[in-house]
Amino acid sequence: MPKKIEVVINPEGKLETNFIGFAGEECFDEAERLRGVLKALGLLIDPIEVVRKDPGLIARETGEREEEEDEKKARSGRGDRPAR
Repeated sequence: MPKKIEVVINPEGKLETNFIGFAGEECFDEAERLRGVLKALGLLIDPIEVVRKDPGLIARETGEREEEEDEKKARSGRGDRPAR
């Protein structure tokens, strides 16, 4: 799955970001890059709340679980053959 950053500014001016497809602490690095880009544009933001995603959601977003299932199928010899 490709990496994506969703940014929403609500009518009250609150900024919400969602980092999709990032593994581990990688999203924090990207958040700092985003902060730098916005600062260069004259927008200063301070995180008020950080909500960590659970490992299962991160695995689904990064496609890790799909890769593991594909590897299991390949090892069992099933591959993509239709079931009989």
